[in-house]
Amino acid sequence: MAADLQQLVQSLKSKHQELAERYHEAISQRDSAMKRAADLEYTVREQQRDIERLSQQVEFLTVVSTAMPDRDDVEKSRAMLSGLVREIDKCINDLTD
Repeated sequence: MAADLQQLVQSLKSKHQELAERYHEAISQRDSAMKRAADLEYTVREQQRDIERLSQQVEFLTVVSTAMPDRDDVEKSRAMLSGLVREIDKCINDLTD
């Protein structure tokens, strides 16, 4: 009977030890998962900030490209200004003569 009791106590001790090891392993895995979740949340926040910044840049570039004249408009404006300068020079020459 004492041997059975001793064997039962030994069995309970080994099961307790195994349960404690599993518990500590589960705690460790939980802590790792929580740290990973926190890291991922930080990454998501950083990426959201980047998305907002890039969206704002896209909006600015869209406005700038809309307001910016194209090459043909620039050439037409230069030609018109050159024509006006020539006419002004003619008028100045006529007035000085």
